[in-house]
Amino acid sequence: MTKGTAVLRQQNEKRVLAFLRKERISSRLDIARKLTISKNTVSLIVEKFIKQQIIQEVGTNEATAAGRPKIKITIIPNALKSIGILIQHNQAYLVVTDYYSQVIESERFTLNTAEPEQCLKEIGQRAAELMRIHPETIGVGVGLPGIVDPVTGFVYYSSHLGWSNVDANSILSSHISLPLRVMNSVKASALATLQQLDEETAPSTFYIRIDEGVGGAFLISDKLYFGGTWTAGEVGHLMIDPAGPLCQCGRRGCLEAFIRTKTVDLRLQQEEQETVYRDIGQYLSTALTHIIHLCNPKQIVIDSPYGENALFKQVTIETTQANTLRFPAQHTDILFVRNQENPAVGAALSVIQEYEAE
Repeated sequence: MTKGTAVLRQQNEKRVLAFLRKERISSRLDIARKLTISKNTVSLIVEKFIKQQIIQEVGTNEATAAGRPKIKITIIPNALKSIGILIQHNQAYLVVTDYYSQVIESERFTLNTAEPEQCLKEIGQRAAELMRIHPETIGVGVGLPGIVDPVTGFVYYSSHLGWSNVDANSILSSHISLPLRVMNSVKASALATLQQLDEETAPSTFYIRIDEGVGGAFLISDKLYFGGTWTAGEVGHLMIDPAGPLCQCGRRGCLEAFIRTKTVDLRLQQEEQETVYRDIGQYLSTALTHIIHLCNPKQIVIDSPYGENALFKQVTIETTQANTLRFPAQHTDILFVRNQENPAVGAALSVIQEYEAE
């Protein structure tokens, strides 16, 4: 087999895995048709994966007049695993997922993030131990708040962690021998959230996560757009009111300063619940209007602990529609979700996506 042929075969193998991960169950013939690969090539790939116990046959479709029944195949979920880690201020959350991003094992633990090198060393050691326990692991993804180059794994700045110019990838690599991906935690969360939605993947999605900070991500289909300085989607630092409260970034009036969980929790202790949720819905709607006009996403997904509050959702949607041009407002879906595991699961998913893209 020539080098070029071997590369093409490897690419086709990853395409088959990616297709089966999304479809869950298919047949050799359907894979060949959907991916425009020859039936013989698909059969060879599938047989190889069956021998490696990565794919298994799970029955047949009923025969039709056109010929023999199709044998259905699927990925064995635990045959390939991924590790995802979320680093937050003085704590971390770690997951092991199967190939479908279902959590197999998880752990939350306290972590001294004041010293980045010592913090990352502990993360690396914990990941190495998990890799030993789960030899099927194909890689490790790490998500953290801040400006992160996802290619080099270099952390330029994190106000939440107090880090500047930290070569996270180099520190972690001394403990992690498998492929490693370090990225912004909100962007990692966006990947997981999009995969968990019941709807088909939209052509474009703007994702907003409200937590100890407020961040966002812009996705074309299921691919992240990072921008020139890896900050595309940073909705938390849209200025809502220049005379507003001081933000962690050092400026006044950022969206994050108004609606992050710490601020809202404090207000809820001092004010009427209705007033607080009405206010944060209006603040958020100001940002959504800008997003719809500038990015024109097909859907906006809001991942927050406030999503179960009917008033918050109502004010957010109605105010956004009132302040946005009618046509794009009518054609933009606004969804509310909540899953605290998403950043760690998304970091693990990013590793799987990279594995399939190799």
